Amino acid sequence: MKLIMKINNSLENFSYNYYKKRSKIWFLIKMKKYVNKKIKLDSEYKKEIKNYYKPYTRINTSTHKMYLNVTGEKNVRFIPDYIFFSTINPYLNNVRLGKAIEDKSYYDRTFKELKRPETIVKNVNGVFYDKDFEILEKSKAFSIIDETLKKEKELIIKPSIESGSGKNVRIINCESPISEIAIEYNKDYVIQKLVKQSPELAKMHKESLNTIRVESLLWRGKVVILSTLLRIGIGNSRIDNFSAGGICCGIDEKGILKGIFYNKKGERVNIPETCNFLERERERESGKLNGFEKIIQNVKEMHKKLAQFKIIGWDFTIDENYEPVFIEANLESAGLDFHQFCNGPLFGDLTEEVLEEVFKNKKVDK
Repeated sequence: MKLIMKINNSLENFSYNYYKKRSKIWFLIKMKKYVNKKIKLDSEYKKEIKNYYKPYTRINTSTHKMYLNVTGEKNVRFIPDYIFFSTINPYLNNVRLGKAIEDKSYYDRTFKELKRPETIVKNVNGVFYDKDFEILEKSKAFSIIDETLKKEKELIIKPSIESGSGKNVRIINCESPISEIAIEYNKDYVIQKLVKQSPELAKMHKESLNTIRVESLLWRGKVVILSTLLRIGIGNSRIDNFSAGGICCGIDEKGILKGIFYNKKGERVNIPETCNFLERERERESGKLNGFEKIIQNVKEMHKKLAQFKIIGWDFTIDENYEPVFIEANLESAGLDFHQFCNGPLFGDLTEEVLEEVFKNKKVDK
């Protein structure tokens, strides 16, 4: 037993050091995208940042330079990317369990309390199932997909594992050769009906399914909502992810858009014409997203049951009946930059508590 525990600790240390190094490398690469070399941090602000983080760890002030560039805001509480992903996120979440629970093929069981897109066929490690987990022969699975396409005209296919940033998510139609698509995806994917989103969301960008990302923290026995964003597609894109050119905007605690959109480069973009109606309503403080409060209720109820993951990024949309529809839960990596671009420091007034908790059992970098 002692040997097993020793091996397990060694693996955890290896994983921690690996993510720490990878995060720092990624951080340096990313800085080139967001940082304007002409904008400098003044010495007083640099000193304030370093003094703030001194009890916890060494700090690279380039992160705060990035946020100053993007948001124009000086705030020592901004969390650096490399600290979040190498130390904070692994401390709060059991990342080893993440992939299993994030498998979209099992959402019908893991998140059965939540309304979800209707699954037509799922492939788990090469085995085909229907929505009730009855095993299907490949020919039968293809037949179900073809028959459904004749009625629905379009379906969505997505990897059930590691489909972050909209990777390999696509719309298929009656002209799509199912056999070739199955070969392309190989295994571990789900095929679902498209969700008919609310008139509000459809008006913003009807081509894509527009979603609300909610980041929540299970802290001291309570679920705290850290940040919420609206994500919408652009142009002819069928998905709202940043990798496909999507843009995002912060949502306040009342469910009202904050009015500033960002693209994947961290650039502010003008509010899309399709969102002008919400901008006008926002100025009157009446531009609430219908269904937003129900999303928050769902998040709070579900997160209480997932204590292995103290910080979660939830993706929901709102259907034509203004009911929340659960899309996915990001358990391994909840997200950081765009939350802080849109809504300020991720942990807000809890920042000192979180840093103290996370770093009290970690060796402070000297």
